[in-house]
Amino acid sequence: MSHSTIGVGQRLVDVEKRLYSTMEKQQRLEGRESGGAAISQATKLMEMGASVDDIMASCNIGRPEAELIALLHREVRSDARKRVKSR
Repeated sequence: MSHSTIGVGQRLVDVEKRLYSTMEKQQRLEGRESGGAAISQATKLMEMGASVDDIMASCNIGRPEAELIALLHREVRSDARKRVKSR
């Protein structure tokens, strides 16, 4: 009977490890999703004329991300102007 108990205990430990691993993966995925929402919000704010500092404060993102969004926004705006002028 003790061998059975040890086997069940080991299975329980294995199941707990898989459960914690799954929970960690889920938390990482949820973090990515909220990060995507922050990027979308930051992009909208940039289109409305917000500064990098405003975006950092409003969207809870770091300076590198906010500056990247600003750079991309300037590039897109510049490309759009070039297209209009070439018509």
